[in-house]
Formats: sequence, C-alpha cells, structure tokens
Amino acid sequence: MIAIEFRIEYPFLRHALGQVPQMTVEWVRNTAVQGDRKMLFWASGDDFDRFEAAIEEDPTGRLARSITVGDRRLYQVEFVDAGDEVDRALYEVLLDTAGFVRSAIGTHEGWYCHVVVPDRDALARFFEASREQEIGYEVIRFYEMADAKTEDFGLTDAQREAFEMAIDMDYYDVPRGCSLDKLSEQLGISDTAVSMRLRRAIRTLGERTLSIDDEPTTSARRFK
Repeated sequence: MIAIEFRIEYPFLRHALGQVPQMTVEWVRNTAVQGDRKMLFWASGDDFDRFEAAIEEDPTGRLARSITVGDRRLYQVEFVDAGDEVDRALYEVLLDTAGFVRSAIGTHEGWYCHVVVPDRDALARFFEASREQEIGYEVIRFYEMADAKTEDFGLTDAQREAFEMAIDMDYYDVPRGCSLDKLSEQLGISDTAVSMRLRRAIRTLGERTLSIDDEPTTSARRFK
C-alpha cells in the first residue's frame, strides 16, 4: 500500500475559507443519504459568524447544521453545484480504488490531504481524475507502507466484525450514532468484550498502517 500527502486546489468551501483566512477546517467524513451529499467537518478559528455567512455565499456548499463543542464547531455542509460534481469525480474514485482518507485539512491556501491507496495504479487514477477536473495539486511526499495487507490489516475475524459494525452503526460519529450496549446486543457479546475488540482492532490498525520500512520519498512537483 502507498500513503501520500498532497495539497490540492479542491474547490469545496474555497470561497468561504478565503473570506475568513484564519479559519481551519478538519474533514471528518462524507455522507450520501437519499441523494443529498454532505461533508462533516470540525472548524476552528475566531470568527464563526463570519465564516457561516461566507458559507452561505459559497457556490459549492450549503450549511445544514452546526454544533459548538468547546472552542471548535462541528459543521455539516451539503455539496451543491460544482462542489457536488467535483466530490463525485474525486472522492468516489478514491473509494472505487479501495483507498481511504487519513486526514484532510482545509485552509485558505487549499486542502492538505493524507490518503492511503492500494497501489500506484490507484494513485494514478485519482490524480488523473484531478487533471480531468482541471484541479491543481502538489505532492508533498509519498511512501510505501510495510506489512499492511488490504485484506485484513492483521485483524482477527472477531475484531474486524466488531470494527465494521461500529463504523456501520456510526459508533465513531460525533455525536455517536449508537451506544456500546447496542453494539454488544448486535454482536451477542458483553459490552466489555466489544470494547476490548475495538481497542485491539484500533491498535492493530495503527501499528500496521503507521509502519514504514524505508525513508519516505519526497516530491515537490506541482501538477496543473
């Protein structure tokens, strides 16, 4: 598997972030329910009111809801027009190639992403889709990941079952979509056993996906 870090001129919320450059957003997940496509993300900065007003003027997104937690705010924003078109072109290509997003940080300078893909062909497909959309990007670094098998990542069948069910039932969402008791009921085991399986699964995934054999390969090429 290959991990890659890059900056991309992804258009979603670029207007809003440009209007309030002190704001930073951190992607949580994309969702699609009954045809509506939304992004869930954390935002931090010192002018949420101005940022929300700028979102309303942004041609790529429409504010659905927000929740304030401490000094951050959790937003759900619906993709519209060009934002929806680009998200389908890029995010769905990534999913189709069995890739996943480790992190995506948006600022007024662009989106800084860290993704994992199974091979170089998948990577080429993603960036080809970017070029087709005329979206510029800059590769910061990439590296091959050791001992990370796409089939199981070292998880036992029981750990994988519990982890997949937790994701499907939105256990890791903010706020949670279900409780540990509900997972326990669905799996037919105690809540303590569920908790232990999830913790071991996360530890194994972390050890496998963060394991690096060689020094990272760095690239500063910019593509247009």
